[in-house]
Amino acid sequence: MTHEEKADEILSNYSFVEYDQNNGVKIHNDTLHAAKRQCAIICVEQVIDSLEAFAYTGTFYDHFETGKMVTTEQASPTEYYRSVLEHIKNS
Repeated sequence: MTHEEKADEILSNYSFVEYDQNNGVKIHNDTLHAAKRQCAIICVEQVIDSLEAFAYTGTFYDHFETGKMVTTEQASPTEYYRSVLEHIKNS
């Protein structure tokens, strides 16, 4: 998974959607988008802190939610998640 795809996946986990109750139309809300981005930033910063604390240095690591081995585009997991973080900050 590329760092862009991972960033988009993390952001999608924080989907804040409002609907107009009268007609069911999706309402864009900049405040909610900013909150979604901030939640994703905190999440990725925690992943980076954990990876550094456990000194993961290879291009594979155990995904703590699924238990599967994950590849990180031939970058160290910390570098990979720093790229994910930058993508989220710029979205």
